[in-house]
Amino acid sequence: MLSNDHQQFSKKHILCQERIRQARLAFNLSVGFVGASAAFTLGGIIFMFAGGYISPGVYAALGGLTAVGRHCMQLNREANDRLDRMVKELDNFTKIE
Repeated sequence: MLSNDHQQFSKKHILCQERIRQARLAFNLSVGFVGASAAFTLGGIIFMFAGGYISPGVYAALGGLTAVGRHCMQLNREANDRLDRMVKELDNFTKIE
């Protein structure tokens, strides 16, 4: 019986490590896209005030970059929600023992 509990705990531990890795990657990805979007937007504003011309294609690309950043933030939020649920499940599992 103890061996089965230990195997179940080690499987949950492996699952936890994978979820943590995915959450970390989602966070890093979202920070990268949000940072790039902010940098490009700020650069575009400075370029426009300096008298430069920005084509509509660049605006479309910036809009796409912003949309991707928003999607990455949603992935990050979902990963954090899964981690929170996983921690509650692990707390319940360790209380049973």
